[in-house]
Amino acid sequence: MSRIQCLVSLLAVGAMACSGPTPMGDAGDATTTDGLVFPDVEQDVRLSTSTYRACNDSSDCDETPNTLGVREICDVTYPGGMCRRVRCTDTSQCGALGVCSLRDGCVPRCTRQSDTCTQYAAVCLAFQIPFLGSGGCFPACDPRAARSDGGGAADGGARGCLNDLVCDPFAGRCVARPSTAGAENGSPCTGDGDCRSSICIPETDARIDVRPTGFLAGYCVSHAPLPAESVFGARRGMTLPTSTCPDGTVVLPDPDAAPGSATRCFKACTSNSMCREGYRCDRMGGGTAMFANGGCVPIDCAAAGASCPAGTQCQRADVDAGALFTGSRCVRSSDGGTGTDASADGSSDGSSDASMATDAGLDASG
Repeated sequence: MSRIQCLVSLLAVGAMACSGPTPMGDAGDATTTDGLVFPDVEQDVRLSTSTYRACNDSSDCDETPNTLGVREICDVTYPGGMCRRVRCTDTSQCGALGVCSLRDGCVPRCTRQSDTCTQYAAVCLAFQIPFLGSGGCFPACDPRAARSDGGGAADGGARGCLNDLVCDPFAGRCVARPSTAGAENGSPCTGDGDCRSSICIPETDARIDVRPTGFLAGYCVSHAPLPAESVFGARRGMTLPTSTCPDGTVVLPDPDAAPGSATRCFKACTSNSMCREGYRCDRMGGGTAMFANGGCVPIDCAAAGASCPAGTQCQRADVDAGALFTGSRCVRSSDGGTGTDASADGSSDGSSDASMATDAGLDASG
C-alpha cells in the first residue's frame, strides 16, 4: 500500500507540536528537464547522526537504538535510500528535522512554504486537511532517472532507485515490481481502489461534510513534487513540466506552494477534445495559452462562454465557501448547485483555477 493513498485522518497527527523546518537548498536553480533540484544532502545538512541522509544500506545509518529501541535503517523505497527510523510514537523521537507519522515512522518535516523535501527526492504530504501545519517528506521517485547501483549520496542530480529496484511513479516509491492494477490518471473513479495510484478525487467529498468537488464521475490522480516557478517560466511556449509524474501526465503551476510540495499529476492534453465531458484542457495564461500542452481539469462554469454537461448545473465558488477545491464547478442537479446560464463550450484553453488544493490523497498520517 502506498504512503499517499489513504483518506484523511484529522486526529492521528493533527495535534502534533512542531516548530517549522529550516528551508534547505536553493530551489531557484531547478532544471527544465525534470523541474526539480536535489542538493547534496551530506554537504547541506550537518547532523550529529546520519538521520535522513542518503545511504546504500543500513550500515551507513545510525544503529544506536532510540528510546523505543528502534535503530535507523536504509529505506530504499526512497530514491538513493534514506536513513530513518521506521517506528515512532512521538515527534520527539525523530530528531530536530523529523516528524512522526504513526503509520510510517520518522520522516523529514516539511511545510507547503518550504522546499525541504527537494533534497530528499521526496514530496511534502500533509498530515491533516486543510494543510495547516506540518507534513512529511515521502518518496517521490522519478521514472526517468537512471538506476543507481551504489553511491546513494545525492550528487546534485536526480536520484535513481538503488540496486535492482524500479520506480513506480503512481506510488512514488522504488519497488521490486510496480503494480499495474487500477485505472490511470484522468480516469473516472468512485474510490481509491479504482486507481493505479490508489488516489481518487471523488465526485462528492464527504470527509468534513458532504459537498461536490466538481470532478464529475471522479478523477484518478497521483502526486509529484511541485517544480520551482522558474521551471514553469523557462518552459513558456513549450510543454509543461512532468516532475516525477507518470508518462502522459503533467503538473500545473501553484504560486502559493514551495518546490517539493505535493501537486497533482493531471492527464496531459493539447485540446479540450482530449478530456472527458465536464473537463477542459488547461494550458494556463488566460486568453492566450502559455504552454504547448495542458492538463485536463474541471471546467470553470462561471467563465465566459461556459456550459455544464446535461444533468449538471453550475455551483459558483461563493456558494461552496470553505471547500477544498476552488472555482465554480459543475455539479449534479440533485446536489443543489445554483444554476447559471454562463457557459464554457470548452473552446478556450484559458486561465486556470487548478492551484494545488489538498485532496484525499495528500494525507500521510497513520
